[in-house]
Amino acid sequence: MTPPDTRPQRVRALDADGGTHLLEYNVYTAPNPLDASEKTGAARIGSVSVKVSRAAGAPVVCKQLTFTFPVGDKDTDLIPQNHTRVIHPGYPGTWIIRPTKTYGCFLAKPRNTSYGTISAGDMPLEFTFPNLEINSAHGTATLAIEEVVNDATSRPPLFALPKVPAGVEFRDFRPDESSVHAGAEVHLSWRAQLPKGHQSFLLWNGHRENVTGKNSYDVRIYQTTVFQLWDCPPETSSTPLLIQQTVATVCHPWLRAGNLTVGGPADILQPDPTPHSPHPDDTPPLELLQSEMYGSTVSRTYTAETDGLLTGTLRSYTDSADGTLSIDVTPPNSKLGHHYKIRCHGAGHKDPRKPGDNIEALVLADSTVRITWTLTDNKRTTDKEGSIPDSFLTSLHWRPWGIGSLTPTS
Repeated sequence: MTPPDTRPQRVRALDADGGTHLLEYNVYTAPNPLDASEKTGAARIGSVSVKVSRAAGAPVVCKQLTFTFPVGDKDTDLIPQNHTRVIHPGYPGTWIIRPTKTYGCFLAKPRNTSYGTISAGDMPLEFTFPNLEINSAHGTATLAIEEVVNDATSRPPLFALPKVPAGVEFRDFRPDESSVHAGAEVHLSWRAQLPKGHQSFLLWNGHRENVTGKNSYDVRIYQTTVFQLWDCPPETSSTPLLIQQTVATVCHPWLRAGNLTVGGPADILQPDPTPHSPHPDDTPPLELLQSEMYGSTVSRTYTAETDGLLTGTLRSYTDSADGTLSIDVTPPNSKLGHHYKIRCHGAGHKDPRKPGDNIEALVLADSTVRITWTLTDNKRTTDKEGSIPDSFLTSLHWRPWGIGSLTPTS
């Protein structure tokens, strides 16, 4: 069984000279990890979202993308052999996606050549696969993607789609302070609700501690340290079912040197600590699934675990589309908040992947963040395959200035 990493799966393309895939992929599941179905009872349903973009370099032309989910009843499969659902993927209006003769395999192509050109800085193409029936085997399924870019066919690494028993909770693993001085104790905390017999282990710098039944642990560190939290099923303590990872930065770390020879005076200089440098955005997308977007106002509320910046863009694909995206931030211990809003009407741009006006919302730790979508398209129709092309694209990014995410509260 391959141990899954429950963070969003991200694969970055190399430059054109690298001779490999040229696009960047971000894959998310909802829920994360996916709930496996029970062998007797109603099937569990999940969704997978794939964002496709170009990170850097010259524009490329993508002629085709193929998405393949494994079908079967093994732990490495996703959809059960005796599936009962028809999959209707959501896709950007500038592309067309069709199922192939193989169940669980989909072929996506741009509507014309101009929409196949992908440049660095474009808003990502988003393909969603909602209402997927998940099989009952716990483990890690995979999503295979094949791209035809600049007339070359290539395949990025497989993307992990972890499946766990329903009701499992294993998240919010973080230190209480993202940056400390050498010799300080780091207080690590997490949320865990695991099946009977499962064990939890904390790993760092060659150490391994059994933390089963605990939700916190203190570790003294002297250098920047990466921590892993493992959930292991009863039959093994060396092959994790789930993994979470976090890091604590040491401002002035102890230095290590081997075979060091100095002839004469020597100064050892250290850069000034930068505890507030932004950390990579590994937060799952805050956007709605396309199936939830249309016809009414929808809101989601979050709590910020650290200071950060929330940015968002809204773009429409069709002339009949009309929408607004709003963000309301209420600081802790205050009734006065900040309101941010952008609107799109009609296509707005001949290529709707181009970035539009941005919302940039400054968020203090412990603030309440409410995101609201009001999106309508009265002329949105079903295509001949039974799928409905997307009319909108939202792109929301949480950029923390510490260790922490936007935790959903409603």
